[in-house]
Amino acid sequence: MESLIVFIVSFVFVFVTYFIIYLIKYKKGTIKETKEVKFLCYKYGVKIKNMNFKRLWIVFALLNAFIISVSGTVCTSLKIGYVWQVLTGFGLLFIMIFLVYGALGKILIKKEKKGDKK
Repeated sequence: MESLIVFIVSFVFVFVTYFIIYLIKYKKGTIKETKEVKFLCYKYGVKIKNMNFKRLWIVFALLNAFIISVSGTVCTSLKIGYVWQVLTGFGLLFIMIFLVYGALGKILIKKEKKGDKK
């Protein structure tokens, strides 16, 4: 139960922080220059012109909040030394980034292909 509370509190805090950051970037028009967009374009070949940034910046905020909250909750709930918690957290963080953004990249590629068929 304690881990669930830690997850929810950290998720809300991180989401609100990323929401504000990405809202500012969206309003300025610099959302296309974020590392998330560059990663999706480089790794999965998603075209920037086909991305709907009106909804995508909220998805980025949700995904980043989920990744950080899960990795933080899991590594703090482990009963191991502090150094091992940090190492486990970094490892889990990198794994989740590649998995979650990999899934997002595949979804965006499917949407591109679906849009090309019309």
